[in-house]
Amino acid sequence: MGDRVTIVYEFASVQDKLKELRKKLQHQLRDKDPELVDATVMSAAELVENAIKYGSSEISFNLAIENDLLTIGVANRSMDQGDLDSFKAHVAKIRQSEDVGELYTQRLMELIEDPLRGPTQLGLIRIAHEGKFELDYRQEDDLIRVTATRSLN
Repeated sequence: MGDRVTIVYEFASVQDKLKELRKKLQHQLRDKDPELVDATVMSAAELVENAIKYGSSEISFNLAIENDLLTIGVANRSMDQGDLDSFKAHVAKIRQSEDVGELYTQRLMELIEDPLRGPTQLGLIRIAHEGKFELDYRQEDDLIRVTATRSLN
């Protein structure tokens, strides 16, 4: 059994705490590989920012290290059904992609051609591509729990 580190934050106003979250993560992971720290901070920020944009302002954040896996978890309520359906389809597309880097490049090219074409949808792809995290989610009534998991090796 590996080390287990869990950090849980309950925020009433996440926007005011995002900078603080980054600092706390950097401090908590200070003995880890710098690339892992950067990837974790970026991925955590992307997930929290998405929770702000598409859900409620009350967000639960969790970081766990166990059995050589690092897992970031973000949960929030009140996601619009259209946004939720789009989110689920987007996660499925990322998980099924054989080349997430190509998916990222393809989306950038689409945005260059038509910059006003809806949400960028780059954050989740960045988490999978740059951060090397595997994305997943669970829905419990109006609560959505998004996880990003990565091997420490």
